[in-house]
Amino acid sequence: TLLEKRMDLCLQTRSCKEDTTDENREEQIRTLWHAQAKELGLDTAFTEQLLTLILAESKRLQDLHSTQIA
Repeated sequence: TLLEKRMDLCLQTRSCKEDTTDENREEQIRTLWHAQAKELGLDTAFTEQLLTLILAESKRLQDLHSTQIA
């Protein structure tokens, strides 16, 4: 699924980052999602909540993965 691919990629990219959180990148993604949601006629509040959940799970997995490696 797309979500599985997203989670796999988040683990792969973790090794390239110093920190789990990249606020600038997250803001770029939020802006893109907001624009696409409006374009598609989707509820932007819903898409924001969905993105927040996806990002939180990505960070959780990255933190867990980096702890297991260390």
